[in-house]
Amino acid sequence: MKYDLIIFDLDGTLVNSMYDVGDALNYVFRHYGLPELTYDQVPAMVGGGMRSLLRKALGPDADLDEALRLLFEHYDKHYLDHTRPYPFVRETLGKLPMQLAVLSNKPDKYTKAIIRELDLATHFAMVLGHVPEWYERKPDPGGIRYILKHLHVAPQRTLMVGDSTHDIHAARRAAISSCGVTYGYRSPEQLRETGAGCLIDRFDQLLEII
Repeated sequence: MKYDLIIFDLDGTLVNSMYDVGDALNYVFRHYGLPELTYDQVPAMVGGGMRSLLRKALGPDADLDEALRLLFEHYDKHYLDHTRPYPFVRETLGKLPMQLAVLSNKPDKYTKAIIRELDLATHFAMVLGHVPEWYERKPDPGGIRYILKHLHVAPQRTLMVGDSTHDIHAARRAAISSCGVTYGYRSPEQLRETGAGCLIDRFDQLLEII
């Protein structure tokens, strides 16, 4: 077996959260009297955290603190209205024999709540969202290094699986292997150009890699 640990991104990798994130964004947009986004416009904005998402959506001159407050006001009540695991995620997680972890740029409380409330928590040795006191968001490798340290796993025995260029960059900076998923929020071309070690089109294809 090549790996002792697999670290997964959350949004666009384990779960499709596009609709709940889009609804929260549109709640903010309605407050400002702006045209609402279509769901197809949401994936390109996701990946760098909520503040980054709002900056992309509203522009650099927006009051991001107020926009963030409004977004969380909605998301607090609706983060699981439509968010569900992608096909084959539940079955495949149960077949993976190594330690598993989650590292998301989403705030830590939402990351933990989504994993817990979708009944996925028993699969993971560690579940982490963004904890600013401990590490920066991906593509910074700090979160990966935090997990490696606490689970006592060597970088060369670790695989990062994600849909975002942030995931691939963070893996490279942490000197671990990477696998991009093509069903998430970034195109296969973007993942290849970023240097993903391999690509999978379905979550269960991960079993072939390990």
